[in-house]
Amino acid sequence: MSNLTQGDIMRAIKILLATLFGIAIAACGGGGGSSTPGASTFVTGTVATGKPLGNAQITLTDSKGVSRTATSSAAGSYTIDVSGLTAPFVVKAMGLRGTLSVTLVSLEDTVVISFTNIINITPWTTAIAAMLSSTGKAKDLDAVKDKAKIISSLTTVDDYTKTLIAPTLSAAKLSTTAGPITTPFVADGTGYDSIYDNLLIGQTSNGTIFMAPARPTSPCAPGSSSSGGCWTASDPGDQTTTNPNLCGFDIATGAGIPCDPSQPITAQPSVILPNIIGADVAGGFAISGQGVHFGPSDTPPPPNPINLTTVTVCTPGTSGCQTSAPTPTPTPTPTPTSGTYYWANWSCGSSTQCASVMGASTGSTGLFCTVSDCNAWKSIYIASASCSTTATYTKRQSTGSNGVCNRSGIDF
Repeated sequence: MSNLTQGDIMRAIKILLATLFGIAIAACGGGGGSSTPGASTFVTGTVATGKPLGNAQITLTDSKGVSRTATSSAAGSYTIDVSGLTAPFVVKAMGLRGTLSVTLVSLEDTVVISFTNIINITPWTTAIAAMLSSTGKAKDLDAVKDKAKIISSLTTVDDYTKTLIAPTLSAAKLSTTAGPITTPFVADGTGYDSIYDNLLIGQTSNGTIFMAPARPTSPCAPGSSSSGGCWTASDPGDQTTTNPNLCGFDIATGAGIPCDPSQPITAQPSVILPNIIGADVAGGFAISGQGVHFGPSDTPPPPNPINLTTVTVCTPGTSGCQTSAPTPTPTPTPTPTSGTYYWANWSCGSSTQCASVMGASTGSTGLFCTVSDCNAWKSIYIASASCSTTATYTKRQSTGSNGVCNRSGIDF
């Protein structure tokens, strides 16, 4: 990103967001806002389990307990004006998938003020929410009670799950650093949506979360650790006399998940697991083959990546799709020869959302002709930035109308 100016980054993001979500904002009654920076701050995204979850009731709650609501469109899109609210946010969606009640959860630790921020709500984000919930259950994640853990651990958990699914992201030609919460996607069966069509995310009754292919090619043979897309699980906590093949429940719908995917839940598992991989003693759950698992309060085990074999390559031009990524042309920035100029020095901290929008986790944006120009930029992008005559971080320059410094503070 060192050859990109702040102007390049912001203009690209504005165009992308306007293209993907402009229609959705209008359809959902987004308070008269748009997907470009303005007076209001918005949250928008897609609610999907592979197929879009239309007509879902969305509730967003901030760290002070203030809530706002919306209803998803038929395409699964939603938009909420969050102006005046304080991150972190927890967003919950409740709807129907056929006759099954679906509850999905998502979250974000920070948002960019006066901008349209993305928070998708999917089974994958629900798994992340469960990891950060004090009870290990996604539906119990509380923006007030769990605020400290969300702030301290969201980035770690998000990065860990991306590591688990990295082979599949690569197969779909998606960036392996693009996370499920903030990467825009459309529920059209390609790219990210293709992953959700083929990814099983379950949870045992004691709170252990597991991820595996939704359509395994076959159950794992006895003694095998991996064979194509196979997996077999073992969880004595959920197995019963009447349901000996029950190993957990779909994290979104609560439907039972069989230990041996080739047999019904009421059958005796035909595959025995002599070699359990990374047994979670606290959760009582283990999985063999192309699957992973982790306890809600435990340190995640070493990654055992999932490779979903039936994903579809993303649609060229969509966010995160690397099939036709353009090569940016560096824009030279003249160096001022006289006068006093200012820089806006900013840091995203641990926020992946902020870093995605700004193009880096830290930066010094300028040059500004006056302190008031710098403050004007801060009011639109990052209010916590500091203005000084010295660039604290990597310079991300943008010239203004006079060719040397930015007079308006918003010409980016």
